[in-house]
Amino acid sequence: MTYVAGVFDSHRAFVNRGVPPSICMPRDVTVGQTADVACKYLADNPQGRHLLAASLFITALEAAFPCRN
Repeated sequence: MTYVAGVFDSHRAFVNRGVPPSICMPRDVTVGQTADVACKYLADNPQGRHLLAASLFITALEAAFPCRN
């Protein structure tokens, strides 16, 4: 859970510095829920498990919580 929180915080830090967000989650989403999203993404996409964990986690969140432009 600490790793999940760290990756998400890193993404949020980029957004706070002016990088457009690629993840738009509701405010009430918990770290546990984001971990569940990542686990489901990995189960559904085993072909990508050789990629960096942080990259997979961000991709999973982008798919689950896309930003509407």
